[in-house]
Amino acid sequence: MTDVSMPAELADSPVGRRLAFFIDSLRGGVEMLSDEDVTATFVTEPPAPPAPVRRSTLGHYAAAIGPFSVRGYEAWRADFALALLEDAGQRAWRAFVQIEAAAPYRIRQDIATLAPPPDITLRAARPSDAAALRALELRCSIVMGNVRVTYDRGDDYFAGGRLVGQSNPLVAEKDGALVAVHCVLNHELRVGGRTFQATCTTAVSSLESRAGDSSAPCRAPKSSAMRTRTRFCIPTSQWGTRLASGSCLSGHGRLALSV
Repeated sequence: MTDVSMPAELADSPVGRRLAFFIDSLRGGVEMLSDEDVTATFVTEPPAPPAPVRRSTLGHYAAAIGPFSVRGYEAWRADFALALLEDAGQRAWRAFVQIEAAAPYRIRQDIATLAPPPDITLRAARPSDAAALRALELRCSIVMGNVRVTYDRGDDYFAGGRLVGQSNPLVAEKDGALVAVHCVLNHELRVGGRTFQATCTTAVSSLESRAGDSSAPCRAPKSSAMRTRTRFCIPTSQWGTRLASGSCLSGHGRLALSV
């Protein structure tokens, strides 16, 4: 696999050097990193992840992608740069870093994720998407054994997000129809007299709806047409400790259990 060269202007910039470090780490360089190396390169002060978690995340990305080549670079800015990768299975990945605005320009965020298929368009959700998103979530039941869980957000799909604040829903379109939504909610909480930044992530997808049955729930990953997932985490000294699982917006709309 042959890499596309990084543009000279990007390579000579702080964000380009951090992106090159990230790419090298994805190729196994993470195994050589000490906690001191990670702390010098990444933001590790709370509420950011500590060095061991940063290193573990890099290892997770490297294992998921495997061998790869760099296929190109998208437009960058002073604090953000993105590389396009292709793995051995010809899957497309997007790897990006966001860095501090001032020296030492440590990495604030590093992410490697599969790129969407060519026929999928990603965009920010709009208020006019509310009815379609409600219908999507009603189709995407969670089946756990004999229990089927369906979330109904009601007529105002985005009410819960406005209540919590800092809501950033992203939708996926295919052939003009909404087929998935991903939302991250950030909210300040007080636990034991201390203030924490809580993050709730929710994802719903129906990219492969079953023919003739728009209400069929998912039952197993192998045959699943629809999936929904919600995580609720509070950053602590052990970053990402899961305190609860379920919908952070369960107070809005109806929660239906079918047994």
